[in-house]
Amino acid sequence: CGKTWNIQYNATSVVLQVVAQPGSSDLVITPFVGPDRVPTGDQVTYSPKVGTPGPDDATQVTLVATLPPGAAFVSASAGCSEASGIVTCDMGTIPGGSGSSVSIVVTFAAPGNPSFSSSVTSAECDPNPADNTDRVISLTVLPPCPDGDNDGYAVCTSGVACTPAGGDLCGDCDDASGARHPGATEICDGIDNDCTGGVPANE
Repeated sequence: CGKTWNIQYNATSVVLQVVAQPGSSDLVITPFVGPDRVPTGDQVTYSPKVGTPGPDDATQVTLVATLPPGAAFVSASAGCSEASGIVTCDMGTIPGGSGSSVSIVVTFAAPGNPSFSSSVTSAECDPNPADNTDRVISLTVLPPCPDGDNDGYAVCTSGVACTPAGGDLCGDCDDASGARHPGATEICDGIDNDCTGGVPANE
């Protein structure tokens, strides 16, 4: 970063030129912290944030994200386009001392441990390019836990690898009855309607 010297020789003289380089801007991708577990079929949003402490503004900022195998692209922020699993985002200018982020939405049809990766560049000289990449390795895609009665509560059995889907919560104790789930009204019928693990003594 800075200036370079361009020295040209000919038969009678030496020409020394000082060539100014672009400004300096240290781009940084903040490590993305996403959900630990997501169900197959649900949308997952990957949102890397790009910032720069300066000293100059970062112009012509471009983020390139590589989607993991098995990811189906759904949508992305304005200025982004996807082709063959590569999402390219034109982030424009990021002023020194600030940041900006993009959102990339995908789904997964099969369980696994996918990893997103992204990198960012700008027109300026970057004194520390080592922090221009981000990788997420903590995402686990699991089958959805069953919610056969569609009451918003799934059966999450200990030792079974699944995770609630579609906004469901764990805790259903009767997946054949939409009237029995955590928070349901307990009525005098001798049944554990609210899934607390027991029937009130006054029933």
